[in-house]
Amino acid sequence: MKPRRGFTILELSVVLALMAVLAAAVSLSFTRRLGAANQEQALQAIQALDQRARAMARTHEASYHLQLDGRRGSMALVEDLGGSKTTVDAVQIDRGHGIQDVWVLIRGRRITRDVLTIPIDPQGCTPTYGFTLMPVDTGPDPAAPIHLLVAGISGQCTPMDNHEQVNDILSSVVRHDAD
Repeated sequence: MKPRRGFTILELSVVLALMAVLAAAVSLSFTRRLGAANQEQALQAIQALDQRARAMARTHEASYHLQLDGRRGSMALVEDLGGSKTTVDAVQIDRGHGIQDVWVLIRGRRITRDVLTIPIDPQGCTPTYGFTLMPVDTGPDPAAPIHLLVAGISGQCTPMDNHEQVNDILSSVVRHDAD
């Protein structure tokens, strides 16, 4: 009998099937990490624009506005020069995410709109505002939405896990303002 050379079709099929399963697992892991990185990058860009807007208002002792546009998934810094408004800078959220549930808290009232203009006074203060950064991709394992709450006076941006946390904080702010 001759010595056997090579592999049988069955052996090759098993190896190919194992390689396909491993490739799928690696692909899912990579996609999930990429989505989380994109979400973090979007949050950092939004936080940086908010901080820049506050600093510009204090430096120039002028009024500015942040405009959150849920339909376009963007946030813009707008300079207000006596009725003339000029866009100074803007952040476009990547295609994998969108801004939803945009709201601002003014004098104890929560105002919600698709496009919301948030005033920044010359001291760099805004009303408390927030929004939800929603993943648009609904693949096999989409990223969770992030609810971002921005404190009006300090500008501290706090990511939250759910609406209940946001509502609890807003309720305490409204109670404190009423006292």
